[in-house]
Amino acid sequence: MQTPLTDEERKAKEARLRELRSELEGRGHPSTASAGAQQHEQQEDVPGYDEGSECSNDSDEDFFTGAENAAGVCMFAEPMEEPLGHTLETSPCVRRGIVGDFELLRLAKMGDLVSFREFAALTSADPTTFRDNHGRNAMHYAADSGNIALLQHLIDSNVPFTTDEKKMTPVDIATLNQYNDVVKLLAETFPQAADLVKSYEEVLELFAVPPPRFTMTKPAPPIEENSRPRAFWKAERTASATASADITVSQLTDAHHSLILRGLSGLELAQEGHGFHSWLPPAEPAVTAAVLPRAKVVGALRKPNNGDGKEEDISGLVMAVPLGGSVALKSGGARIENPFLITQLALHPALRGANRTPLLLEEMHKLLLSSGATTAVFRSYLQLPIPAVGLVKWSRRSIAPGHVFKRRYATEVFPDFFQYDDVLRADIITKNALTKSFCDNAGRCARWELVDRKNTEQLHHLHSFITSQAETLFDVAYLTQSVDDLLTSIVGEGLSSFVHRPSTGGGITDVVVLRLRPGGAGKGESQELNPLAAVCVYAMFSSLKGPAKAEEVLALAYSLKAETVFIPNMFGFLDSDLSKAMFEELLHLREYLYMPRAVTDAAVRATAMSKVAIPCFFI
Repeated sequence: MQTPLTDEERKAKEARLRELRSELEGRGHPSTASAGAQQHEQQEDVPGYDEGSECSNDSDEDFFTGAENAAGVCMFAEPMEEPLGHTLETSPCVRRGIVGDFELLRLAKMGDLVSFREFAALTSADPTTFRDNHGRNAMHYAADSGNIALLQHLIDSNVPFTTDEKKMTPVDIATLNQYNDVVKLLAETFPQAADLVKSYEEVLELFAVPPPRFTMTKPAPPIEENSRPRAFWKAERTASATASADITVSQLTDAHHSLILRGLSGLELAQEGHGFHSWLPPAEPAVTAAVLPRAKVVGALRKPNNGDGKEEDISGLVMAVPLGGSVALKSGGARIENPFLITQLALHPALRGANRTPLLLEEMHKLLLSSGATTAVFRSYLQLPIPAVGLVKWSRRSIAPGHVFKRRYATEVFPDFFQYDDVLRADIITKNALTKSFCDNAGRCARWELVDRKNTEQLHHLHSFITSQAETLFDVAYLTQSVDDLLTSIVGEGLSSFVHRPSTGGGITDVVVLRLRPGGAGKGESQELNPLAAVCVYAMFSSLKGPAKAEEVLALAYSLKAETVFIPNMFGFLDSDLSKAMFEELLHLREYLYMPRAVTDAAVRATAMSKVAIPCFFI
């Protein structure tokens, strides 16, 4: 226990504290004591809400007005050294000094030379000595940005050429990003860099991230108790929900097919939507056009005002597609006949929250009852009062990350790069890109055959394989009753379907169906040049096990020149299998799968999603 200070010691410390405050004020910083007293006085002057007083927003408006009219705001802090051997104030009002070295590395990562110079001058940060937690300095970050001018500035500033904790050099980072000019500059400047220059394939093979040994996933949240039933789940309407005069909700006919195709081919109806709809259009024209003749569509049509010259436009829709065949349940041996897939629920953002969705679903419910439908299949990211079959979790791997970084939607595919300062492009490339040894394995795709929709013999073999193996491999499986069901619900028009045969010959052992999704074209972009995302919409494996199933999907997507691959935790894919194949689970793409046979009754109870095989993603 410390002894109390004597009067002489206390006076000496107080004198030293006054001396430090005067020095601080001389540097242009206000005294911490005066700042604390002023803050205390301001807090006492603020009226309390318990006294019935209300704070005015005039001061906030004056502040923001002054900030907007200001010439500029310099967001930096000058480092403060601690005077050794003296007591420092620790009250909450004490001004803190922040060293902005890591912000300097972030500016180098983004290739901002102007801000890099200004920030280094203002904070007196030394880029030649600072490294991050991975042993990387500003040279590593600048090489990842590909900015030649910034790299030349660092070279002139004598920033050293070093390796990080993975023995990765700036030359390796530039090679992974395929910055040939950066590699040339570094090799000419640093003698040790010239000896380290390797090809892209060699660097990727050397630094490729190994698969994880363990897999952790977030469980599905429990269903909320005593949740309020939504109006469109009730047997009868209890609240008035009438459409306005300019919008009508009704069944759409063949005359509206062009409106439907136009509405689902863009991002207008899916604006601010969930999951893929944030950067991919809801549907592809070829698949939608093939489904429309047999689908039931309910839409919200906006009638044009007289004299405005605009045509009738679609503001919302929901589609129901008959799957045909049946759904077999392993428990009890029951079968569900004539299931319908409800999909493409889309509504213009301006109409959301105006009771339009219940109107669309009520009208669709009437159509399904009149069609004799027994069970509906649909997905929703909301938990509904009825029990769900399970939680669909999507996993993603971008097999061409270098190209994705050049796209306008790179923030959707690689959010970690933009959210975390120490994540470089090279880190994402080494984790996602396919290595040369993987691509050179030509035997992967050589054993796969593209399904020909006109090859009757091949279709009959595929139909026999599905009907004979589905009930054995899955607990809830869709069964085709004819080749027509196969053509409409599994290997539909516009889908890329593959079957696998052993090298020794024989029948079909595996099937994979991929949905190629082109990104929405932005202003000045060509639709043909837009990249593709491959979504696994159906799969069945009888000869492949573990991560090999996901790797085969990657090989097929690579042969189709897709840049990003998505796989759900259905069709036999386990979370551990996807993780070992270097897929990353996307928490914001989680959806619940429902199969109700009545408005409040579920036809299928909770089932492990890896044991579910229902074609519910092809449209």
